[in-house]
Amino acid sequence: MRIRATAAIATVLLCAAIADPAYATDWRFYSGDDNDVMFYSASDLARDGNNVRVWIHVLSAKDVKKFLEKKPPETIQKAVDRVKAGYRPPFAEHFNLDADQAAGIAVIEEVADEQAAPVKQRSLEEFDCAEGRFRILQFSSFKPGPEATITVPQAWTYIAPDTVAATLKGWVCKRS
Repeated sequence: MRIRATAAIATVLLCAAIADPAYATDWRFYSGDDNDVMFYSASDLARDGNNVRVWIHVLSAKDVKKFLEKKPPETIQKAVDRVKAGYRPPFAEHFNLDADQAAGIAVIEEVADEQAAPVKQRSLEEFDCAEGRFRILQFSSFKPGPEATITVPQAWTYIAPDTVAATLKGWVCKRS
């Protein structure tokens, strides 16, 4: 009887872990300012020929800061353990950040992975790696007020050099 109860509990926990996408997505920081902190999903890159589709996740910088002011020990420890195990955020690698700055980026990525701050926007974007252009396939805004969702793919836009989109294209086209 006790074995069945333990098996049932283990099954429920396994199903809950599988059903919760928050633990399955590996959000990587790629840009931020005083208003927004932006991530791409490294775990969901999808290649189709020269094109790569990637999910983008935007959090409010204010919400991230508010969460981090609490100095959440589990979130910080997960990020520290990841860095100690050799992880270096792509942003830190690209911009040659020192170890402390890289660890700070890893903490922000952990906030996104844990969904510790509410999502402000989410979009599915497609990059044409050969032609240097991108388009938004789907967009949802979760800001206070009416929710906006666009599900009709937008027109292709060429990517200007030395922009956030150019940096992101370099990472997603190289990784996929």
